[in-house]
Amino acid sequence: MEYKNIKIGFAFAAASILALSLLSPTGVGAQYYSQNELKKMVTVDKKIRLMKENILLDNVPSSKYIFVDGDTIEFEIVVTNTGNEDLTGVNLSDVLPKYLSLIFNPGSLDKNSNTLNWSLDKLSAGENKIYVVRAKISGFEATSGIQTIKLTNKVNVMANGVGDQDNASYYVTKKMVPTTGDDSLPIKTALLVSVSVSALFLRKLARGY
Repeated sequence: MEYKNIKIGFAFAAASILALSLLSPTGVGAQYYSQNELKKMVTVDKKIRLMKENILLDNVPSSKYIFVDGDTIEFEIVVTNTGNEDLTGVNLSDVLPKYLSLIFNPGSLDKNSNTLNWSLDKLSAGENKIYVVRAKISGFEATSGIQTIKLTNKVNVMANGVGDQDNASYYVTKKMVPTTGDDSLPIKTALLVSVSVSALFLRKLARGY
């Protein structure tokens, strides 16, 4: 009786192993199909370049740097096809903040919305494109009652029903000018007068009259 039970146990184990071996190819095939499913995805990344240090930052905190009129500011935009299917008709829009005078940029500027617009016919799977917008801070000094403000630049991308957006922020302030003028001016004036008087005295001493 015990020997018969052992045989039944072995037979059951063998049947279970056979069933698992028949199921495993189906599981592998399903996983393989999932990994190779066509997916459309696109991302966009916007950074600000600090020209003096030549570094790129997602945002520039006021503790790091505050821009003033006349400063050059540069934005870098990277659009990437992160899917495994080619994208066509890729449209980008870059909404610019106030107080910028453009030096060079991609696309064309819509002055009503202060937005740069441009497009790509095709962006292949895994491909990325880099664009640069350079401008000068301009016109902030003319504002009244405002000392320092935070400005945000927003970029959008759309292609084949998928899209993404990213922001980059920085601060602008007015140039600090002493209200009383040059504090060292009285000292400089006194020194100049003292030197002039000393020179006159020495000349008279040398001449004897």
